[in-house]
Amino acid sequence: AIVAQAILVQGASQVPSTCQPLPLPVVPRKMSGSVNVKLPGFFRSDTTLEPGEHLVLDFSFMSGGCSGCFKWLCGSGNVRKTLKNMGRMSPPKEVVMHDARVLEQQEGLSKRAFFEKHGFVLLEHRTAMTAEDWLVNTTAPAPDKASAEKLDSVLKAAPPVVEVYAKEIDPLVRDLLPSAVDVEYPRFVLRRGPGGPNNYALSVHQDYGLYREDMANTVISAKEGSEGLGQKERYSRWLDRMASGDASGYTVLNLWRPVPPMEGPVSKVPLAVCDPDSVRVQDTVPQNLFGYVPGGQHTMGLKFHPDQRWYFYPQMTKDEVLVHRQFHWQKGIPEPYDRIQTVFHTAFEHPGAPPNAEKRTSSEYRIGVWTR
Repeated sequence: AIVAQAILVQGASQVPSTCQPLPLPVVPRKMSGSVNVKLPGFFRSDTTLEPGEHLVLDFSFMSGGCSGCFKWLCGSGNVRKTLKNMGRMSPPKEVVMHDARVLEQQEGLSKRAFFEKHGFVLLEHRTAMTAEDWLVNTTAPAPDKASAEKLDSVLKAAPPVVEVYAKEIDPLVRDLLPSAVDVEYPRFVLRRGPGGPNNYALSVHQDYGLYREDMANTVISAKEGSEGLGQKERYSRWLDRMASGDASGYTVLNLWRPVPPMEGPVSKVPLAVCDPDSVRVQDTVPQNLFGYVPGGQHTMGLKFHPDQRWYFYPQMTKDEVLVHRQFHWQKGIPEPYDRIQTVFHTAFEHPGAPPNAEKRTSSEYRIGVWTR
């Protein structure tokens, strides 16, 4: 995602609880329940890295047009590394995709408690955002500084996501995380599907790394007054706040939902999430990913392990939002971590979807939450 100035909403809001279990919608039988799928994008189990090493994956040839392809072949220096590391990928693995709606019903927890336990949860939310609003506020791959600056100028002139959506979801976020001090709402979303600039992410991944240094190029925001600052300065301010005493934690949440012009519900290419408690730290694969933000970004891949537990919410509608944790830092927890709290995810082709199923149109909104 392109870094843009965010709006900070300070103080805890007094709002009615939205974190109670929702009634399960009626889902067509062939689309509900567990399903066996083949997921691409895992690394082979014999993939090993040196301490501090990140695998290089440079996809600027895909996101930068003809000039990006030329630069990738002739000037990036990452061609050989990328091809070598792509060779470390395993064939698609057969995975049981469990029905998360059933899991929520069986456990009977509040939405807040379910999220705390699993790192993801489905919330009911109707938005006033239109199909045009989602498009005008979408970010797009920007592999170099020039394309990032051009995109930022467009986003600064189009604030519906801040003026409408951020205000709508603020009560939900604060109810889900009652310890929130500030919530940072960027001026952009990431719109996928027909008519938009972003493809479906059909490969297992996590968009952020595990540690603070992994956020150097992807900090969502700094404090107010950071307009005009470069990413280095934003990151420095972000670290300064971590060192201060006004917050003890920081979390990145991704709010993923189907959006217009899709009628819905989603059947063909839903989003899958992996329970963090089922992921071993030694199976995570740190990556330097190029082609989407200037200078690249630290992300994570995953080695397959049979104990990993994957879930999806069948037949998601435009009035539902899937919240999942993508980065988490808590003061006092020693590094390196012995467990992860963030959610690996991927889109996948549902084998029970009809051949003429409506193409998915979706949007994700990544926000930063400072907690006390």
